[in-house]
Amino acid sequence: MTDCSGDCRDTQNDPDNCGGCDLACSTDHGTRNCTSGSCQMTSCSTGYQDCSESENVSRNGCETHVAEDVSNCGQCGKVCPNDWANSSPTCAAGNCGHACTSPWDNCDGLAYNGCETNLDTSSTNCGTCGKTCASTVCQNRTCLTTARYGNTGAGVTYSNFSGNYLAGIQVYIPNACVTTGLGVVLYGATASRNMYLGLYRDVAGNPEERITTVASPSLVAPGGRELTVPQVKIPAGNYWLLGVWDGTASFAANSTQTVTWRYASHPYGPLPETAPTSMLSTEAPPPNLYAIVAQ
Repeated sequence: MTDCSGDCRDTQNDPDNCGGCDLACSTDHGTRNCTSGSCQMTSCSTGYQDCSESENVSRNGCETHVAEDVSNCGQCGKVCPNDWANSSPTCAAGNCGHACTSPWDNCDGLAYNGCETNLDTSSTNCGTCGKTCASTVCQNRTCLTTARYGNTGAGVTYSNFSGNYLAGIQVYIPNACVTTGLGVVLYGATASRNMYLGLYRDVAGNPEERITTVASPSLVAPGGRELTVPQVKIPAGNYWLLGVWDGTASFAANSTQTVTWRYASHPYGPLPETAPTSMLSTEAPPPNLYAIVAQ
């Protein structure tokens, strides 16, 4: 017994005065007793454990929520590993798991590569796993829409241009966008042509730096074809669609009213990184060439 300000107390066995006057053992999340002046937890509530490392610290009761504690998950001392990319460890119902860090998610369901998908930019998992963008472009978790600028359609007449020239027309793109493709339409039942096509920057009305181009030549049959190009962000403005082909090509045209073509001698093959400064001009019906973008 101990004299606690005139009150005699059992500091060896009283959980309200365990080891000294007014030194109470916690009742948080469990039941308690006091043995030889040390707090002891006789039982813990479901999901809690006494993970204190010494008898004296056990005064704080069943302090650890092992159902949700990543450092003591399911049992004292069990640490949930931080072994997934782009994630943080979790503990739920005493089981370790992982929480992907925004904007990442585990769309393939595999553990070895962690949270592998960026939902802000993935065109096949845009904003949520499995959502595919028809335009192939996802920005800020939103699928952009496809637009075509230039001359499209089957045409009502044609415009011939010989091979071994770099040639094409100016096109206006009214919105900031991302390049995804280039299109060309040949007229009627004319012969197919192998083509390289590219989009060039306009500077003061002249084609200059190449922005994007097809990776390899493509056979364009009558009726036309749309060719994929690398995605590049571009602002609104004027651009040039230029290409080379392996023989005279008959382009579909929607009108006999002429437009300005630019051209320069160039062997059939990959397009130059910069358009020649010596490109000449000629007037001919507008070829059905167009840019495909996501916006």
